[in-house]
Amino acid sequence: AVQTTVISDGTDPVDSDGDGIVDASDNCIRVANVDQRDTDGDNYGNFCDPDFDNNLIVNGADLAYMKSVFFGDDPDADLDGDGLVNAADLAILKDMFFEEPGPSGLVP
Repeated sequence: AVQTTVISDGTDPVDSDGDGIVDASDNCIRVANVDQRDTDGDNYGNFCDPDFDNNLIVNGADLAYMKSVFFGDDPDADLDGDGLVNAADLAILKDMFFEEPGPSGLVP
C-alpha cells in the first residue's frame, strides 16, 4: 500500500528513490522497495538492512550469519526478496559493510 503524506506548506513530499513512498514513510529511503518488506520488523526495509543482529552496524557477524543460511530461504537474509539467499544478497551486504542499515524514514 502506498502511503501518502500531506505537507502543510503545500510543497510536494520528497521521494528520493522514486518508489512511490515518501521519504518520511519509507523504510529504505535510498533504495526503491515498493513492497516495504521488513521481515525482522525493525523499520529498516530488507533491501537496506543486512544488519541481522540489529546492532546498527553491518560487520563480520552479519556476514557469518549470511554464510550460515546461504542458498537457503531465510527471509531476513533474503535481502532482495527473491526467495533465495544468494550472491545478489551478498552483494547488498558487501555494499553496506561497516555501514549502518537504512536510512529509513521510520527510524528517528
